[in-house]
Amino acid sequence: MSTTTRDVKVYAFIVKKKGLTDEQFHAHWREPHGRLTKKVPQINRYLQNHGIGSAPTVTGLAATPYLGIATIWVGDVAKLEEISVDPGFEEVHADELNLLEREQLAWLVTTETVVSQGAFPDDIDRVSTKAILLLDSKEGMPAGAFRERVLALSETLPARLGAGRVTTAVPDAAAYPGDSKPPFDAVIEIGFDTEFALNSGWERYGAELLQELSFYASLERSRGFLAREERVIWPPFGL
Repeated sequence: MSTTTRDVKVYAFIVKKKGLTDEQFHAHWREPHGRLTKKVPQINRYLQNHGIGSAPTVTGLAATPYLGIATIWVGDVAKLEEISVDPGFEEVHADELNLLEREQLAWLVTTETVVSQGAFPDDIDRVSTKAILLLDSKEGMPAGAFRERVLALSETLPARLGAGRVTTAVPDAAAYPGDSKPPFDAVIEIGFDTEFALNSGWERYGAELLQELSFYASLERSRGFLAREERVIWPPFGL
């Protein structure tokens, strides 16, 4: 059963700093950057999606320029605004210069629906392989109808793909007033125990899923991202 979470879910799309190898980027993001993020009290949850492999080969969607996608959960948009002036954020912000190209950093503030919790949802040490679909709607597609279709498709993914944790996220209205345009209109995250399981599921049903998406999403403007999910701040859901 799908559950809409109360927290605001925020994505940060990261282009690695020039001069860093992929391995240096991933290592620095884990430590010290991941540790420093724990000092920010407004962040309720935080995970790192480390880019792996070739997204177009698996998802059929064009690749992104990103090597990482960070995700944080905060209580609301007001709490998100507090982060930038919190003393705990100063070290995190300063360390960004060692990790990423700040002028290319992109953000997406969303409301999340958890379609499937997957195995061991409370386990902070749980690592999964994910396909992250960054979707743009077709021109003229009503936002409400687009979101309904994305959620309906997502609810079929655990059974069809053998996926574990599956979530959808759509832009939070409070963060995009008026004509403000978010970088993407929806995100689907599809987790698997192994990269082999992801590849196997997509080989069986990937083309079929893209065909369904094409009726309401622009596949030309949408993007795919393959990742290793690593949980950093991950309290038990019952707390």
